[in-house]
Amino acid sequence: MARYVSSLQVAVVAVLLGGSGCATLRMVPPGDVARQSEVFEATERSSMTGSFVDESFVLGPYQVAEVDRDWNRGSGFSVAGFSKDDTRTAYTFQFVDRAEKLPAQCTSLTERKGLSLGKAGSLSSQDARLVCTCGVGDGAARLELEDRRGDHAGRVALAGRTFDLTSVHETTAAWSPGEPAGFRVDGAEGPAAAVEVLRPGRIWLSKSLDDGERRQLACLLAGVMLYVEPTDD
Repeated sequence: MARYVSSLQVAVVAVLLGGSGCATLRMVPPGDVARQSEVFEATERSSMTGSFVDESFVLGPYQVAEVDRDWNRGSGFSVAGFSKDDTRTAYTFQFVDRAEKLPAQCTSLTERKGLSLGKAGSLSSQDARLVCTCGVGDGAARLELEDRRGDHAGRVALAGRTFDLTSVHETTAAWSPGEPAGFRVDGAEGPAAAVEVLRPGRIWLSKSLDDGERRQLACLLAGVMLYVEPTDD
């Protein structure tokens, strides 16, 4: 049976590992990302997750709203080209930027047994894949993140461009955890973004991105922040 780490456990571990003075464990962003990016903290975010929890939160100028972890319980649904039978867990949310609202959805694949995102929700698995999309039709952005025996990597496709997704392990603790504390996004022109998966979470967005790219990329990274490894039925 898969091992589920609750949000409360994550918070307790983060405080203990952060050292004395109740400092919260945080990801240390790579220097090149931090130098050319704006950072946005997640605020108003609950420490709990689940069907009966309001998981909406604010992410800088954006809002994550209408998080639905039960939407895949009906018949006939599909996400990112995968049917209900292909998935282990799936969720949707709305990503709001002023008057602009992007529909978003994420799924992890059944045949890969879920995904490990470090302290944000760990799972003992050999292979895993998380797929998120933001937007509709040909203009939708897409993120794929894979864990192949502990080697986390992926890709992002948006606005006709492709970016690499790699794990970040450095934290404010005196040691580096085996699981990722977050991920960075790099394109042909250098760093584009990063996301911290330790709660409450943060994102970094390159100042070189235009408003549309920033919106879609932030939406995809919010999907990674919302990932919770499912329990076995």
